[in-house]
Amino acid sequence: MELDPQFARSLVDIVTAEEELKLKGVRQGFNVPIVFGDSCVGVIGVSGDPDTAAPYARLAAKFVEAALESNARQEKLVRALKEKEEGRCPSSCCTTQTGSFG
Repeated sequence: MELDPQFARSLVDIVTAEEELKLKGVRQGFNVPIVFGDSCVGVIGVSGDPDTAAPYARLAAKFVEAALESNARQEKLVRALKEKEEGRCPSSCCTTQTGSFG
C-alpha cells in the first residue's frame, strides 16, 4: 500500500487508560508507523503514559527507518560492486569521467 510518507507519519495511535480497561490484551501507550519508501512497513508501540511514551516511540521509529534506509543503500552498493566485478554494470553506474571506480 503506497502512502504519502508525511501523511503516514502523522498516523499515530494513542491508546488511553480507558481503552486498556475495555479491550483485552491492549495496554495504554503510543504507536507510530514505520515508513520505508512509500509504504508503511510496521509499527512501533511503547506502553505507558501516552505523553511519556510518545517521544520514545517516535525516536524508536526514526531509528528503525534510518536502519532500513542504511541497509537498502548498502545492498545497492554491494549489488553494484558485484555487477561491476562480473562486467554487467552499465558504464554510468560505477565509473567517473576518468573511468575509475568511484
